[in-house]
Amino acid sequence: MQPAGKLSNYVPDEIRQMRKLAESFSFYRQSAEKRFYDQAVMMAAYEDDFAYTGQFVRYFPTYETMDTRQLRGYFTWRTNVRRGDVQPCPLSFVYVYVYELLNRVCDEPPEEGYEKLRAFWQTYRVFEPGLDRYLRVWLRDYVVYYGLDKSLLHGLTDTEYDEALLALQNGSEAERFDALVRLSAYRTENSRFFKENPDDVRAVVCRAYDALSAYCEAHRKKSLFERCFGQICACAYHPFESAVFYDQKRYEDYTYELNPVHRYRCVHGQWTCEKYHGTRGRSKELGELLRAVDALMREKYGFKHPLSPAETPKIVLSVLGKEIDAFLAEKQQRERPRIELDLSKLSGIRQAAAVTREKLMTESEREPEAEAEAPPAPAAQQAPSGGESPLNEAERAFLACLLHGGDWKAAAGRTMPSLLADAINEKLFDLFGDRAYFLELTGTFEEPVEDYIEELKGIV
Repeated sequence: MQPAGKLSNYVPDEIRQMRKLAESFSFYRQSAEKRFYDQAVMMAAYEDDFAYTGQFVRYFPTYETMDTRQLRGYFTWRTNVRRGDVQPCPLSFVYVYVYELLNRVCDEPPEEGYEKLRAFWQTYRVFEPGLDRYLRVWLRDYVVYYGLDKSLLHGLTDTEYDEALLALQNGSEAERFDALVRLSAYRTENSRFFKENPDDVRAVVCRAYDALSAYCEAHRKKSLFERCFGQICACAYHPFESAVFYDQKRYEDYTYELNPVHRYRCVHGQWTCEKYHGTRGRSKELGELLRAVDALMREKYGFKHPLSPAETPKIVLSVLGKEIDAFLAEKQQRERPRIELDLSKLSGIRQAAAVTREKLMTESEREPEAEAEAPPAPAAQQAPSGGESPLNEAERAFLACLLHGGDWKAAAGRTMPSLLADAINEKLFDLFGDRAYFLELTGTFEEPVEDYIEELKGIV
């Protein structure tokens, strides 16, 4: 004979008591969530051993929607799950078990309940991947509702989006560039030009974003940040939506801050979520901006693979173009070679040269020198007459215009003024021997060094 507990028509005392509770008038005056919670607490420790092979399909399943055999089948499956044996079962059984964990009917610490819920999800999603749709959200709600450590939310909510927004507002250049790439619909990191010029693109993208932000602040109603990502706003939030959940806490004033731009509030039982709502995806407008930067940089760098920008307003292209030009000018200036002389060592160099010359002279070269009278001291830095100038005609004409206020641009002709200045400096250094620069780059043109104006006039 089978034990009574194994018989299909046997009803355990615990299930009888649960059904008796449901027969009371006061019970049915409560909400469905409260009725589920009370029955779940009553049956929290119950275990069963019953072979059930039937089905159970319900939207929002509860104990009230099960017959005796289904109840015994569910509690037997739950008993095995608690012992570590998770087997496939009717999906509605799964949701009833999850509801129990969400409501903490066993009164375990919330941290322990969270671990049970997450572990069950990770195990059972092998059988039912569709659980991800709900469990990701409910696990987030569990952390928020019970006030657990926000580190538990990693991978459950779009914290990366918030982190990118914060980095864009307050991060370093590298952090801001990474944020722009993360938030942009245009994938700059995949650009051929970026792969060949990563440092230049990083710098220009950040500068271009800042320049366009300043323009929008001055000339538009919305900032560039608002145009791309909207504003922080409070929207209605429903913890454990689509679950059978009884709100035990009834918060009067509660705030859970995930980060400075993402928080949850409950005031008098009404929940809101404050964040940048929008699409919370990649920004199309920001993508157009980054594509335009890529296209303009390719053009100005003479890149062999051009790119057509999106339909970008001319004023935006103008702002971006000016920023790229400024960056290139600064880069050229940084890369221009400079010669610096330590004049404090000049006297020693001259003495060493004199000793070397003395050693190389023959006796016949020394005798006349010894017999000759000492020559008068030459005038310091005396320049030769114009006929002895080391400069060619073009260089002399260019220098003369600089000295006397002429049209130095016309004198330079097709030659870059900076190249003429470098050639003049080099030749005059060989002549004077004590200074590297006789012409200096000032703003957008070269001008003579004041100390050498008179000598330079003698040359031209």
